[in-house]
Amino acid sequence: MDPQIEQTIDYIRQQLAAGYDEAAIRGNLLQGGWPAAAVDQVFMQYHNSSVSAPGTMPAPTPQSEAAQMPLTSVNSVKKSKIPRLVWIIAAVIGVVIIVVLALLLNRGTSSKLINKASQPALIESAADTARTSDISQLAAGLSSYIANHSGNVPQKTAAGQSADTLLLCGSDCLPENEIPVSLSHYKNTPAAVSFRAYSSSLKVPDSETIYIVNKATCNSAKTALGVQTNASTAAILYALQTASTVKQQCSNL
Repeated sequence: MDPQIEQTIDYIRQQLAAGYDEAAIRGNLLQGGWPAAAVDQVFMQYHNSSVSAPGTMPAPTPQSEAAQMPLTSVNSVKKSKIPRLVWIIAAVIGVVIIVVLALLLNRGTSSKLINKASQPALIESAADTARTSDISQLAAGLSSYIANHSGNVPQKTAAGQSADTLLLCGSDCLPENEIPVSLSHYKNTPAAVSFRAYSSSLKVPDSETIYIVNKATCNSAKTALGVQTNASTAAILYALQTASTVKQQCSNL
């Protein structure tokens, strides 16, 4: 499992254990910058992992003091019922008061589920999850273009009609010579996603830019370009960001 998703699942478990419901946790992840698709995916994996985890038997309910007492006579039991009932009612009222006070104290704090220390890390984790998802979509679009255009690779990108659609085009962007790709994080503009000529030292300038290099492969560490090839393929250069550190990544088709 992706360490970032696993970290977020642990976070969901902690918040559920603290008494918060899924709706509140979803809302805060969305406010923290998670795309809705990524939130749905991580909750689905959380539920799958919960179903597969071994269950625990509920703790047995202790018998009341009256049930454990020997019944010496009918009269003694009757005499003890009223005071015991009073104590039970008082205990229940006390628990209810404590719960109500706790809810009142916690009112208005649901928007602070993610504390200041962990919020930046969670936002960055969500952004990197969205970046990785977009790279998978882009690789699928490139493979589809090559398969449907006799092994020819696309040559340029163009903005699609919708805000989240990028076009992979040949020498022109006519309908028969383009493939649309849906992106959730990167902007659908050639400035964000573009084709570049091969250079072994080629690097993306930041985590918001993608370079596509035709007829190239990634190195063994998947951090930079490898060698050129004559095959109908391409390598995708992008970057993930942790705090102020930007780490370049490379993906093959």
